[in-house]
Formats: sequence, C-alpha cells, structure tokens
Amino acid sequence: MGIWSLEKKRAPFVCIELWYGRCDRETFEGTLEEREWGNKLKPQEVFEHSYEIKVEQ
Repeated sequence: MGIWSLEKKRAPFVCIELWYGRCDRETFEGTLEEREWGNKLKPQEVFEHSYEIKVEQ
C-alpha cells in the first residue's frame, strides 16, 4: 500500500493506493519473466480485483 500527498503543497487530500502483488526478494536479479510472484494473463483474459475502504468518524 502507498499513502501519499503532493509534496510541498497544501493538497486537500491524501491518496491511498492499494497494490495487488508482492515485491521481489532483495537478492533477485532475474528478468521480468522470471519473477516469482508475477500475474500472467493469456490474450483476452481479464483479471479483476476489488477492495473497500470504510472511513468512520
């Protein structure tokens, strides 16, 4: 997950980006095709995922 806002500006928001996936091991030196946790789709195949964020006061 990434949480960010505009640097050095008074932005009226904070962006919360939820990522689906996993980073590589620190020692990984392979190619994109050799990644252990990559998602692969066949032509015309669709991957859908969703999430919900509930903010309560």
